[in-house]
Amino acid sequence: MTMARLMTDLADAGVTLHRRGDQLQVQAPQGALDAALVARLREAKEALLSVL
Repeated sequence: MTMARLMTDLADAGVTLHRRGDQLQVQAPQGALDAALVARLREAKEALLSVL
């Protein structure tokens, strides 16, 4: 799984990401975050924080 693919999947689901210090803030429409997408976010958290 590439970072670009994850970002595309998040955008397609209407998910936005923000960085607040060392925390990753996630905003999503109700039902947009399924268990698989949440797991991918957790796995990529450090990389996402560095990008943001």
